Amino acid sequence: MAALRVSQGRGFEVNFRILTHGEGGQEQGSRADGPSWTLRLLSLRVAARSMRSGSHRLRSNKAMLMKARLMIRNARLNATVSAAAAVIWVSLCISADAQQGAGEQMIKRGEYLVHVIGCEGCHTPYREVVDGPPEIDMSRYLSGHPSELKTPALVPTPPWVIASSTYHTAHAGPWGVSFAANLTPDNETGLGKWTEEEFIQTLREGKHQGRGRALLPPMPWTHFRMFSGDDLKSIFAFLRTVKPIKNKVPEPLGSTNR
Repeated sequence: MAALRVSQGRGFEVNFRILTHGEGGQEQGSRADGPSWTLRLLSLRVAARSMRSGSHRLRSNKAMLMKARLMIRNARLNATVSAAAAVIWVSLCISADAQQGAGEQMIKRGEYLVHVIGCEGCHTPYREVVDGPPEIDMSRYLSGHPSELKTPALVPTPPWVIASSTYHTAHAGPWGVSFAANLTPDNETGLGKWTEEEFIQTLREGKHQGRGRALLPPMPWTHFRMFSGDDLKSIFAFLRTVKPIKNKVPEPLGSTNR
């Protein structure tokens, strides 16, 4: 009989005995190099390795399980986030389309109103036509009184009250001489830097940008002030879409406008 201790490291060891018997069942003592000892030792070593391998596999399986759970949780989270992002994106697209549609309707409404009240008739220069009456010069659409035109400060005397230029953009009367404004969105000479509120207040109060000099005839602002807020916003929205034309309109002439 022999007592052996086998250490496997990391605190793992196995204690066992090996008995070898001769014929008749008598104990022959320990044989360290006997077949029986060798087989039993290998068996124990394999068992120890199996136990260690099994423990390692168990730990690996637990780690893989935790990793799988984490991947599933992340996948669910990503799916939730993706779904939420998709909903937000669709909502934004719908909102943008709705706003664009509303903006287009407002512009069309403004264009309609500008034509109905005849803004181009006063704020667009006319041009001479052979064998016909003057017609609106669409290349100068809503650009106001031409800056290059020299207009004398002529105030009619009774019985004449009002005089107009051949371009139909300058008008003289008891108030002096007034010139049609540039309504295009040119930043320097038109309405490019005007705000919507300034435009509305101009027509509501009858003052330039709502706070400056008084608007002069023949501008019928007392009628235009009756437009609803939405109508005035629509007109302004349309004016922002026309071709900007650089044309500096002169200031009104006459002592009552200084």
